[in-house]
Amino acid sequence: MSVALLSEGRIVALDTPRALKLGLGSVPEVDVVLADGREERLRLAGEQGSGALVEHLRRGEVRVMHTREPTLADVFIELAGRTLDDDEEAIR
Repeated sequence: MSVALLSEGRIVALDTPRALKLGLGSVPEVDVVLADGREERLRLAGEQGSGALVEHLRRGEVRVMHTREPTLADVFIELAGRTLDDDEEAIR
């Protein structure tokens, strides 16, 4: 299934939702909840974030882990150069 993102009557992107999100080029992140209740957001690019995640896993400290990926709204903002709220303000 493909989706089209429209901005000011023009198609700014046409692809599958997954391809659009992956094409944004953002750095992969994970949100981690540790056994002691602390929450951390770790960027997986580079050794610092991925090393911290591996260390938490090695110690058995990870209770919950969720990957973070861009939303279609994030893709729209990047490609159209404006937010979805800009349309609502123009209508008013």
